[in-house]
Amino acid sequence: MHSQKDYSSRIRSSRTEKKNSCSTTTCEFVLPNELPSVEEALEDLAAAMNALKTPELNKTEIMRLRTLIQTSSLYQKRFAEYVNYRKTEQRLIAAGDLACNARLNRIMIYQVVGRGS
Repeated sequence: MHSQKDYSSRIRSSRTEKKNSCSTTTCEFVLPNELPSVEEALEDLAAAMNALKTPELNKTEIMRLRTLIQTSSLYQKRFAEYVNYRKTEQRLIAAGDLACNARLNRIMIYQVVGRGS
């Protein structure tokens, strides 16, 4: 069984190359080079859920872990929407290519037939 410290260090590990910097009035977030995978989000979710089982957590730690659970769940949902969007985008591009090719074929046939007349 892992200890609270193991889960906390797992959760705190940053996947971005640069740290986000925040003050009391503003935050500057640095985007990661790649989106975390759904598996990574599930690992974070599981780690936070297991950490909540630790007895005698203070209110701040409980709130932080619950926030991680909520954001991990939301990330998984948004990631699925993004993948769906990308698939739709690819289908539209493919359909546009087919329509474009059909138009070009009609133009070429018109030019060939038009020259022959």
